[in-house]
Amino acid sequence: MKVGSGNKIPSVHVYCHQQVDSSLICDILFGIEEEGVPYHTDIRESSSALDLACFASEESQLGVGIGIGEEGDVILHYLKLNSDQPLFKSKISDHKTTLRALGANGARLVKGLPFKDLDKEREEQIPLEDKGHNNVSDAEIELIKNKVIEVLIALNLNKSDKREV
Repeated sequence: MKVGSGNKIPSVHVYCHQQVDSSLICDILFGIEEEGVPYHTDIRESSSALDLACFASEESQLGVGIGIGEEGDVILHYLKLNSDQPLFKSKISDHKTTLRALGANGARLVKGLPFKDLDKEREEQIPLEDKGHNNVSDAEIELIKNKVIEVLIALNLNKSDKREV
């Protein structure tokens, strides 16, 4: 639900520095949209994500703004907070689920719903090898995979036998 420029529909404002590739903010916008809250985007000259987020929250009728700075910082800010104390911080290089959660949190702030945990979203994107679960050999994985396939085939056969009766 993108809001046109100059439109007075209450919306979350998302401001990004002019050097930021606009395609990189899609996941943030998807998060806002999934929560059913309108958003408004704008390109600004300020390079600071914090400044952009503050400006965005000041200009939003909902008091919620997101800023994406030149260095790739992403900040969610609320008008009622001190300007140097943003609500959430992230990086544009974070996984898309983290960025989507940050956008959703902007919308959830408006709706008065609990926030999504950005740290949990980041944690869920860490590959298994990085979590210390790499002590299973390839042979064991293959054995497990074959056993699961065997069980699924057996279950499927049992279901089809019952349908024919």
